[in-house]
Amino acid sequence: MKVDGAEIAFWTWGEGDGPALVLVHGGGAHTGWWEPVIPHLAAGRRIVSLDLSGHGDSGRRDTYPMATWADEVAAVIEAAVGGPAVVVGHSMGGRVAPMTAYRRPELVEALVIVDSAMPLPPSFAAPTDRPTKVYATREEALTRFRLMPEQPSGDISALAERSIRPTEGGWTWKFDARVFTQLHGLAPEETLPHLTCPVSLVQGELSSVTDPELAADFARRLGRPAPLVVMPGVHHHMMLEDPAGLAAILDWLPETRLRTSAAAPATPR
Repeated sequence: MKVDGAEIAFWTWGEGDGPALVLVHGGGAHTGWWEPVIPHLAAGRRIVSLDLSGHGDSGRRDTYPMATWADEVAAVIEAAVGGPAVVVGHSMGGRVAPMTAYRRPELVEALVIVDSAMPLPPSFAAPTDRPTKVYATREEALTRFRLMPEQPSGDISALAERSIRPTEGGWTWKFDARVFTQLHGLAPEETLPHLTCPVSLVQGELSSVTDPELAADFARRLGRPAPLVVMPGVHHHMMLEDPAGLAAILDWLPETRLRTSAAAPATPR
């Protein structure tokens, strides 16, 4: 599916009357970050995940306006759900999520912001936009794969496999390094006072990205309480450390709780 000239890859799983979930990955990531969670979610809902432009299997752009990423999420909701959905955004995806609700409120039933810094702290330094390194062999690229920020992760070999691509001279990462520096337009935190849908926050107890004080500032900007769930013993990439725990939270939150238990097999699009 094309959005504003770029091909956007997305995948769908399941059917049912429960609130549809649209999962948005973080910066430099892709749908693979969310896939460990999906088998643990209770059956009976539509689940959708996409690769934002400049990431994964989606196309690239010259610049990456946050509003355009929001429009990509909205277009996927329309194509894969056909009505309002709950947008669940991790890290940078948690910054895209409120922009989506701000621009297309009729398509967003609720937001779940997962370990996302909003606003970005003064100490934040964007990763470099220099061209990503090219490794001579596929095996070398796989051994160099790391999470950003780094944390205990267990076996991430399958994630690494999905994160590299062949290029002239060898292998490199799928994401476009410019996604961190070529952002333009309204900052997501400026949209918060205008949101009308329910918003919940999830943070990792050991995260180096968020803390309860950040959640309090988020609620102040939102102008109303934003329930906070802190997952014990996990870091920023919680869906890799404890996918069952994160799925349990999504099955428990009032905005994402199921109403039925019917299921259907996954259908990649």
